[in-house]
Amino acid sequence: MELREIGNRLFRLHAKLIIAVFLVGLAGGLALYLTAKPKYQASAVFVIGAQDPQSAEEAAILADTARGIAIGPRLVTRAISAAGVIRSEQAVAANINVQTLGGSGVLTLSVTDPDPQVAMKLANGLAAGVVSTRIALIQNGLASSLRNLARQEASTDAQIQRINTQIQALAPQIAVTSPQAAGQLTQLQARLTSLQQEATQIAVQRNDLQATQGPKTTVLDKATSATRLPGRGLVDTLLGGILGLVVGIALAGVREMLRPSLVGASAIARAVGTPLLGEMNTPPDSWTLAALPDAGTYIELAADAQHVHEVRFAALDTDRRRGARVRMLEGPLHRLRFGQSLETNLLVGTAPNDLHAEQQPAAAAPGGPAADLDAKNSPRTGLVAAIPRVLKVADVDALTNFLWISGWTLLGAIVYSPSKKPVKTAQGPPNTSGSTKKSLLGHVEVDR
Repeated sequence: MELREIGNRLFRLHAKLIIAVFLVGLAGGLALYLTAKPKYQASAVFVIGAQDPQSAEEAAILADTARGIAIGPRLVTRAISAAGVIRSEQAVAANINVQTLGGSGVLTLSVTDPDPQVAMKLANGLAAGVVSTRIALIQNGLASSLRNLARQEASTDAQIQRINTQIQALAPQIAVTSPQAAGQLTQLQARLTSLQQEATQIAVQRNDLQATQGPKTTVLDKATSATRLPGRGLVDTLLGGILGLVVGIALAGVREMLRPSLVGASAIARAVGTPLLGEMNTPPDSWTLAALPDAGTYIELAADAQHVHEVRFAALDTDRRRGARVRMLEGPLHRLRFGQSLETNLLVGTAPNDLHAEQQPAAAAPGGPAADLDAKNSPRTGLVAAIPRVLKVADVDALTNFLWISGWTLLGAIVYSPSKKPVKTAQGPPNTSGSTKKSLLGHVEVDR
């Protein structure tokens, strides 16, 4: 199956369904935008006592650290309580955003809420909470470091005091020039010098920790107002339309899977298994021989190939409620006869030299010679089917059943486009003889 045929089945046959679902999606997206409450955003600026980031990765880490503190359940609950509103912790946490101002260590905490006053209160409360939490963390870390240095300093001072005691104890032995005591004294003095240097380093570290704590952690600018965020009307409408288009195409595909269709002359000819004799833009009831320029030639060629002397025309009418049915055409295309012999024309009462009038066959007694000869020389009948350009695959069964019952040979199909306006059936002049003949290629008879 070609892509063009698939496109015709989906987009031409189910165009109304796809367009309807597409419009519903557009309307849904627009309705979502119109019914959605406006949102407001408030921002507070603060620092958390860290050095300015040297790269974008460090800035992202700094912002993530601040946001991680801000979305903590305890801090969010405290901010909601301070604002005096009823909000979900998860909803508030999802609407918190923290970013760095450029490449500096200054941070901006933004909160989005349908109420501008609530957004402002939450932003200020969360910023203050982040700052206080950061100060507590810094102070706890500093206090822990100072405690560790104090313990190291106390241990070093105790060791220095013990070494001084040992040196004083060795002093009398050195006076009597004891070589062993002199060696021990040298080792103790070296150890004492090392401990004194260590004590000095501990004192320097303690002073550095107390003097250098980095930038001050504080709120630089509180939120004093909230700005209304721009709506997503165009985005929501487009998304709704795209969703509707996808759903419409999916529904059309499902309908085609359940009840496959045939669209186009080539697809119909392949499905029926017959040659395509032509295409028409008018309903078959209005057709005449003059209206079949190519089909007339193809009909004669098909009749000659199938050794058919009589051609009948039928229309495949489709109806969703009653199903498809085959209807024989009346009027100008009631019957065509090709290659009538002189003997056959005489038996049926046709004047051999008159192509414009036909008499009714003479009555013959049952079982007479005329009846026997007519039965032997009865013309082989071929059928030309007029099929609409769009139909269901199941509708072809009506034509197949008709061919099985009639025993006629299917010569080909003429595909037509059903007219939206009723077309009047072409009426010829009154026929006094009961039959009219019209020459197609000089040897074709037409019966009405």
